[in-house]
Amino acid sequence: MKTLLKIAGALLICSSAYAQTQISGSGVQIGGSVVGGAGAVTNLCSAVTLSTGWTCDTATGLIKVSTGTPATLTISTIAAGYTTFQIYVSGSSTAATGANVDLQFNGDNSNAYEWLSVVASNITAPANSATIGDTAMKNMCMISAPGPGGAFASGGVITIQNMNAGNNWTHVTSLCTGRDNLIHNFWESSSGAWHPTFAINSITLIADSTSFAANTVFTIYGIQ
Repeated sequence: MKTLLKIAGALLICSSAYAQTQISGSGVQIGGSVVGGAGAVTNLCSAVTLSTGWTCDTATGLIKVSTGTPATLTISTIAAGYTTFQIYVSGSSTAATGANVDLQFNGDNSNAYEWLSVVASNITAPANSATIGDTAMKNMCMISAPGPGGAFASGGVITIQNMNAGNNWTHVTSLCTGRDNLIHNFWESSSGAWHPTFAINSITLIADSTSFAANTVFTIYGIQ
C-alpha cells in the first residue's frame, strides 16, 4: 500500500478570512513551506503597519492598493518571534514591459545586500546576473505590465528566512512568473542575503524605476 499523504505534526485549517486553526503537533508542510516548532502560521495583514497607498482587506487577508500607483510598499511594526516570512504577490507594474521588485530591510539602503537572479522567457535563453554590495536586493520577483485586455500579469512568492538572525545572515529566495503586454512569458528565480545587526522589523518592496499598478495585491505570512 502506498502512502499518498503523510502529516507529521501540526494540521492547520484556513478559513475564508485566512484564519488558521492548529489541530495538533508541530511540523507540517503548507504551500511549499515546512512549518516547525510551534507550527504557528499567521496572516499578518491586519497586524502590521502599511505605508501610504496601501490598505489591508480584513475579509480576505490581502494587502491592496488604496490610492494611486505607489512605487513602494513598506511593511513595518513586524512583531518579534517570526523566524520566516513569506510574501505572495500578484499584479503588475505601470511600466510598458515590466520591472523588478527590490527588497530593503529595516530601512537599510547601505551596500549590505547581495543577490543572484536567473531569468528566462519564451523569446530569450536563460541569463543570470549578480551583485555583491548593493543598496537593495534586486530581481526578487518580476512584475509585468498587464497583458492583452488588462489580464493578470505576474505572480510569485518571496521567502525570507532567519528573520531574527541578529548578526547572522538573512537569506531570501523567490520564484516568479509573468506575462507582459508584448505577450512575452517570463520566469525568474532569485536568491539573496542581507547581513543585519538586529532582527527584521520592517520590509520595503520597491517597484524598481516604476510603480505598482492598481491591480497589485500582496499576502504576507509570519511563520514561527
